[in-house]
Amino acid sequence: MPKNLDELRIINSKISPVSIHKILSTLESGNSHLRRLSLAGVGLNELGLDMLAEIVDHVRSLIDLDISWNGLRPNNHMKKFFEALG
Repeated sequence: MPKNLDELRIINSKISPVSIHKILSTLESGNSHLRRLSLAGVGLNELGLDMLAEIVDHVRSLIDLDISWNGLRPNNHMKKFFEALG
């Protein structure tokens, strides 16, 4: 992922969990300056949410995150995610 990428929007695209994992792993490297990330309606599941919770702390530049329309339900995964947001 380019270091100068400011915004990434993937919306209403059914991408595989493996692809979501690759995107999030790239962000976790700590070299990202991404400010806005939208993964709305991409089929983000609980595993992806757990990964997202782990990387939120590494991407200090992130100010806007959209994970709407993924059908996520309140549970322990969601709790972990919100705790990571602090």
